[in-house]
Amino acid sequence: VLSVGRVALRSRVFILHEYGAPRHFAGLYHMAQEERLAVASGEFDLPKQVGRLILGRPHASWGRLAHNLAFLLRVSRMSKELVIVGAAPYDPIVVWLRRIKARNEVVYFTSWPFWDGGRCPKAPLLGVQRDLWHGFLQGLRAVAVSGAAQRALDARGAQAVHIPHCVDTDLFHPRTSAIGKRAPTTVLFVGQLIERKGMEQLIAVIRDHARGDTAFWFVGRGPYGEQIKALEAAGR
Repeated sequence: VLSVGRVALRSRVFILHEYGAPRHFAGLYHMAQEERLAVASGEFDLPKQVGRLILGRPHASWGRLAHNLAFLLRVSRMSKELVIVGAAPYDPIVVWLRRIKARNEVVYFTSWPFWDGGRCPKAPLLGVQRDLWHGFLQGLRAVAVSGAAQRALDARGAQAVHIPHCVDTDLFHPRTSAIGKRAPTTVLFVGQLIERKGMEQLIAVIRDHARGDTAFWFVGRGPYGEQIKALEAAGR
């Protein structure tokens, strides 16, 4: 059912993620709802979960903590399974991930394009931590949600493919007006107006392909702000 590169077809998959697996892997959960794939998932950042419980934060519960602990124990014992790993670059959990990789078929998932150590969510504190991660990535199948992330993984020895985030077409789809005609389309961009967010491509779409029934809205700041204003002034 699931194939990434030369990864064998599988009927079930285990997702090991720091947080929010259903949000990051909506496509796999959709397949599970259609009974085309069995999906099990758990979160590995147990210290943060304990901290949220102590502080009484929303979405924290002892039941959730117990589920994640049981899942981690299950993953530790299993072999020859397909495990999708979503972990930030240079997370210390790499020591355990290398053991999981040795016994299972692992696919690494990330959207992070920076591996220089300076802009990582969890910058390496020790040189050995960086070495362990680079060893983990060698020959590893990987999924990157952007071209930049794919190139960064390939440069470190992984075998990455570019698969953008999925879109829920039940939630996002063309509307129809009260008289049965297709309603105007609004394209909303929220984020920094910078190149790595795809601004060059988006501006090209507005300039070359935008129609009168499509409105583009931008929420953010950045170097491309003046070009956006110029397109607005030109009636695009």
